[in-house]
Amino acid sequence: MAATVSPEFFIFVGVLVFIDGGIVTVLMDEYFPGFLPYVLLAGAFFGFALLTLGPSFLTSLSRTLQFDYSLAYSLVAVLCLLSANLFLLFARRRALAGGVFAIVATIPSILADVYYANAYVQGTSAEALPRLLFPLGVVYTLLVLAAVLLFSLLVATVISAARRRHTA
Repeated sequence: MAATVSPEFFIFVGVLVFIDGGIVTVLMDEYFPGFLPYVLLAGAFFGFALLTLGPSFLTSLSRTLQFDYSLAYSLVAVLCLLSANLFLLFARRRALAGGVFAIVATIPSILADVYYANAYVQGTSAEALPRLLFPLGVVYTLLVLAAVLLFSLLVATVISAARRRHTA
């Protein structure tokens, strides 16, 4: 049986969410302000500093406070991605780009955060790949459909950019 999740694990998840958001915003740079990837990567740097310099601080706290601080950092990371997604949808009015950002960054980050927080609170072991509720064939079909959807969104974006460049 695997060990239960450590409270510091949520800091690591938050760092990964910040890095994921920073990479995706760099890849979608025409839709986001230029400073946003730097803000997200500064958040990741803060998490790394907390992991390397803060073990003495975190271990001096009770297990409940360790979990609260670590989960708060992870939730701030997820909320940053969610706010970037809402920026795309409402401020820039880019539904296609907002959908791609949600599929690639926001939804997986929220699901991972909720899964591991639930595993910690219940005191159960958190597996890297949880048992699937659906038959494996259904999961493969959904993954192929998601890949086709993302590829079609990419092709549509490239074609629309080429049309804009051609008409300009």
